[in-house]
Amino acid sequence: MWRRIINTRVHYNTLIKIAKEDGEKKKMKKKVYTFQRWMILIKLQLFVIIF
Repeated sequence: MWRRIINTRVHYNTLIKIAKEDGEKKKMKKKVYTFQRWMILIKLQLFVIIF
């Protein structure tokens, strides 16, 4: 249980770092970027629920 929580936090921290980097690169394509980020978060949530 604790391992799952720690892993989830690590995943979210990694996603936040990637999101910031992508946000700086893709300021022109913000709508597409936001959609992609939400898709990643949804997939992550499904992954956490499954395992």
